[in-house]
Amino acid sequence: MIFAGLVFEDAGSHLESWLDARADAVDGVHIKNWHDYLRTAFCADPIGRRYIRTLVLKLKFEVGIAFAMAGAGLGVLRLGWFGLDNSTVLSAIAVCSLFFVWGLYEACQTHRALGITRAQLLKEVRIIGGKGDATPVQVSRRSTDEGEISPS
Repeated sequence: MIFAGLVFEDAGSHLESWLDARADAVDGVHIKNWHDYLRTAFCADPIGRRYIRTLVLKLKFEVGIAFAMAGAGLGVLRLGWFGLDNSTVLSAIAVCSLFFVWGLYEACQTHRALGITRAQLLKEVRIIGGKGDATPVQVSRRSTDEGEISPS
């Protein structure tokens, strides 16, 4: 089972790389944003970072479902070879195919949302005051020469 999980994870990584390349071909900045995001250290924890964690978990689930359904479909075909009746095989293949297509579609949508959210987090982060101060403060994501975050 661990081996199958690693194979599905690897296939999912290849799918994500393909989606990244496809998104970059459309907007020309997707991979640059991804690399910029990987090099970003936040001084605060914007809500968007938690949202990204949720989206990544969702993406892993959707890709996992798609590839697991492909494997399940192959297993059903094998059971048909051993004598499972044709109507059961066709029904099971239809269900597996639907979940496979649904998983891939949802993974593409989640990947798109991830790209948009990462691009937004690379912009300025707005920190709403602390301890009773409700004044919004724009804080640049970049550091100054002194290593401190500079208000905009």
